[in-house]
Amino acid sequence: MWNRSENKINCIFIRHGCTASNREHRYLGRTNEPLDEAGVLELKNALNNGVYKALEENSLKEQIIFTSPMRRCKQTAEIILPVSQHHKIHTVKEFAEMDFGEWELKSYKELSTDIRFRDSYQAWINSGGTLAFPNGESRKEFCKRSICGFERALTRALELKRAMPDKEIQIVFFVHGGTIMAIMSHYCDMDYYDYQVKNGCGYSCEVAVEGNEIVFNEIVSISL
Repeated sequence: MWNRSENKINCIFIRHGCTASNREHRYLGRTNEPLDEAGVLELKNALNNGVYKALEENSLKEQIIFTSPMRRCKQTAEIILPVSQHHKIHTVKEFAEMDFGEWELKSYKELSTDIRFRDSYQAWINSGGTLAFPNGESRKEFCKRSICGFERALTRALELKRAMPDKEIQIVFFVHGGTIMAIMSHYCDMDYYDYQVKNGCGYSCEVAVEGNEIVFNEIVSISL
């Protein structure tokens, strides 16, 4: 059991920068697409404008950095973080984007008008987005693995906090919009889609472990 001085961790969740498919409003899941040139520039401008100031290093803080296995998330981490921090980046397989199955790289327009997809797409919309994607994942499956990855990361941070009680421990997650939505909606008060964020944006919060409960406090949006 963690005592009060050991059980609080600062967490920052950042959605990856923009890709070509993001700009075209396509379902981008397991395709390992890189950031586009504009996406790289947007992140660099945000960094120069102090958007990611909360991630800056100092002598009283120890960071643990996690990314999705997808290239777009790793690129985002490498752009935002100084080179001296790149060796701290750890990949978490559970943070891979949702498997959109047959809808991968399809746009909303294509799915709603193509006779091959429109009925299943409408059924998915009518379900509030809870039905599984054809030959892909359901939201329930995706959320379960996202939360599993988060709790493993949190356990690692708490162990580090116990070993380094004089340090502020900060976990930085460079992940997908869906991953952020899955984690935030599980522990917080609002619905899954209420936690949608744009590329390069996210949340900062304090996460406390109170008995067997994980509590999110002081949630602040990070916006470009």
